[in-house]
Amino acid sequence: MKSKIIVAYHKRYEAPKNQLYIPLQVGKANSKVTLDMMGDNQGKNISSRNASFCELTGHYWAFKNLKADTYGLVHYRRYFKSPSSNKLFIKGHPILDENDLGHLKNFDVMLPKKRNFYIMTIFKHYQSYHFQKDWVTLETVMRDKFPEYLNALNIFANQTCMHEFNMFVMKKKYFFQYSRWLFEILFELEKKIDIKNYDAYQKRIFGFLGERLLNIWIIHHQQSIKIKELDTINLEKKIVDHILDSLSLLKRKYF
Repeated sequence: MKSKIIVAYHKRYEAPKNQLYIPLQVGKANSKVTLDMMGDNQGKNISSRNASFCELTGHYWAFKNLKADTYGLVHYRRYFKSPSSNKLFIKGHPILDENDLGHLKNFDVMLPKKRNFYIMTIFKHYQSYHFQKDWVTLETVMRDKFPEYLNALNIFANQTCMHEFNMFVMKKKYFFQYSRWLFEILFELEKKIDIKNYDAYQKRIFGFLGERLLNIWIIHHQQSIKIKELDTINLEKKIVDHILDSLSLLKRKYF
């Protein structure tokens, strides 16, 4: 079985030495940096929209140009941690390899373990850090295009945890099903949301909403898709991340 995992890059960084991983410079159409790797501006692509779609321009490139039986997306500094003792390491950390995928063959989709926000729902979190009007637009688009997903959206909005980073490994069938659904929604949102006055952070809106849509899609299909959650590693983990992780562990233990 041919498996390929895209690694999204926008700067020079160490790459896994394994054919499972395809280093891909995302946003290359508008980048002033030339990396020694393939760019997402080849073939059918949305590379020029990277500022608002983030790593999803790499996802779209794989969707339209890559042939495989299993597809995945990770980041130059963030990977799925190997659930077993393997021989593939990056910066001293064991990352997912072909042997792991063989052991996980009974699962359809692999995702990062959920992050728990504890004190606020997903909707309140989005409302606090982004623009509530854009969430309302998302609801409108889904009501028009995919009303069967509204229940999953409502369930997700009232949860306190989610899979982050737009990271996944999926069997081909589910990757194409998810990708068609995801980009149909995002392209419609792009028509309806004016971001010209957003700052650089808020302009990443379609990457942010993509994270939420992955969770909604999973909730809708959770009875028919076998899902495996995996630990992730961050090669540039900052001290604030360690503090937040410690607080999360304390909350799990005592609350």
